[in-house]
Amino acid sequence: MLLNTRILADYSGPEEITVASDWFTEINLLENYASTRTVEIAVKDGAGNPVPGAEVRFELYNMAEFYPIATLFSDARGVVSFKTGYGDLLVRGAWNGRWGEVKLAAYGDNRLEMVLDRAGQPEGIFDLDMVPPPEGEEEPAEPLSEEQQSRHARRLEEGARLRAVYERTFASKQDAGELAASLGLPGERVWNILNRSRGNFREISSFLRERTAEYGQWPLRLLESLREKDWIDARKETLDDHLVGSLVHCGSLPDDEFERYVLCPRVLNEMIVPYRQFFQAAFTELERDVFRSDPSALARWLSERHGAWEDLPNLKGKGNPVGTFKLQWGDLESLNILFVAVCRSLGIPARLHPHELTPQYRTGGEWRDAMQGANLSSSSIGGKGSIRLQRDPEAKEDAPAPSYAENFTVARLEENGFYKTLVYPDKFGDVYGKLLEAEPGSYRLTTGMRLQDGTVLARFSYFRVRAGENMDVRFTYREAFRELPVLGEMDRARPLEGLDGAVMTVGEQIMEDGAIVAWIKPEREPTKHLLRELGELAASSGKLNGPILLIIGDAEWTSSFDPAQYAQLPSGVRFARDRSQASLPPAAVREAGYPHLFVLDGKDRIRYAASGYKIGMGKEAWQVLAAVRQTSETSPAKRRES
Repeated sequence: MLLNTRILADYSGPEEITVASDWFTEINLLENYASTRTVEIAVKDGAGNPVPGAEVRFELYNMAEFYPIATLFSDARGVVSFKTGYGDLLVRGAWNGRWGEVKLAAYGDNRLEMVLDRAGQPEGIFDLDMVPPPEGEEEPAEPLSEEQQSRHARRLEEGARLRAVYERTFASKQDAGELAASLGLPGERVWNILNRSRGNFREISSFLRERTAEYGQWPLRLLESLREKDWIDARKETLDDHLVGSLVHCGSLPDDEFERYVLCPRVLNEMIVPYRQFFQAAFTELERDVFRSDPSALARWLSERHGAWEDLPNLKGKGNPVGTFKLQWGDLESLNILFVAVCRSLGIPARLHPHELTPQYRTGGEWRDAMQGANLSSSSIGGKGSIRLQRDPEAKEDAPAPSYAENFTVARLEENGFYKTLVYPDKFGDVYGKLLEAEPGSYRLTTGMRLQDGTVLARFSYFRVRAGENMDVRFTYREAFRELPVLGEMDRARPLEGLDGAVMTVGEQIMEDGAIVAWIKPEREPTKHLLRELGELAASSGKLNGPILLIIGDAEWTSSFDPAQYAQLPSGVRFARDRSQASLPPAAVREAGYPHLFVLDGKDRIRYAASGYKIGMGKEAWQVLAAVRQTSETSPAKRRES
């Protein structure tokens, strides 16, 4: 629906411009890659007059929210023009406290009128279908010769070999155990970090080795407060700064609170740099004492000396605290990160609100918003409310479990007329009956069911949260009628070979009531993504206990393949080699590449097929298998047998 790029200049070429600033120009290159259409939105007020300067967002359903792929402003005629593809978009505009919304259909009118005449939000439930662009009709690529395929396979195997040689230089479990024993630390906790630190294990080991004798558990706890990514690139001098600079404040808080909100160097997604000693030296002793007794004074101090700079939207939240402090400028996210970093350097527990990402400090046993430049915190102005999502009593047994940023999100209507999605961990799903803290205001629960063709059955549920009250919201999906056509048939007699060399057939490896079968290419990212997804599904639901047969063809086999690398996979997974020269099952789309995944029913008929890189392929296949089995169990023949 949009493919754009940024040019670091004030550029005025022939391409359509989606963002223009003094620092960079963003241009629309979609027509180089897909069929396009130019749409026009005429923005009007409630009296039918054109509205120049209105903000208009073209929103695409992605990760269970409606995300603006382009934000434009209406011209002097009140018109916005945008080049996009042949898929559905939700278009939302706002101006002067009023907003409007229209759906831009894939094959509907390319000229629409949007009236900005609403102040609050609607009530009840609103459903809409979001249809993606159709697949392009292209000439099939010329097949590679056997020599080209062979050369490519050799290159892949050589790459895998080189990577394996390098990975063998990483710390082993034995190394971690010996280090832990020498320092008196728990072996499993040390191994958990060293194993994931990959090639950075020497920095991590050196830090633990040099600091544990003096500081006991705290070097390990500092590492555990970080994200897995940080273990890969954290430098010892950075870890030293945060350890030594924070432990001067140890003892004034419970250990867990101290670890999360003072010791931990990371605030959001910024690069971690040494900043404790820098900020401790940046203020006088009197200033430090004042800020500790009243952190809102620190918020005012920073607000008076640092300006907001929002002209680099692709770099928001990327400023490190020391850089933002020295420049005295930053985008709002970077300024919020700066406040939290300074607080932690001075021993003040601080964080970004887990769902709003607003800066907060802890005092008197409660979290307060650091409303920069103000004397009051929002917690003292009316208080907060909460949202409690309730399971739909009419939901079918096979309805998907809630999974944040996958099939649902919650957003609050801001004063500017647009919704702001609340931040929760991706795939967060333990929501039924739980109280989710929320600011008072108008909210929208978005749920979505994505069909195999990419169409999304979206639902908006509108509600309001009031201060001091719990708002119960029924969590509902739209019912998706899933067609399960017969796409072909799997040959049960197809010969395979176990990884131990034993001869077998496809039929011997799958059950009589359906299975998932996939031809994979283990060294390629699309296959790795599928395997990770199956592992995550098994860990989160514990229900993936059916047969999953993963087959590697001779051409796709590499000597470095080791099934032990995939210990997280469900217990029902079996690997096999396919040495036959037989073609893939008929439903495979060769041009899409590996993996080629199929769901079989109890009669070996293919009821689902997907090829290549596709997010959610594993989950979708498992849902189809569950539907196939349920259909089989409720069929007349099955009932007669029982």
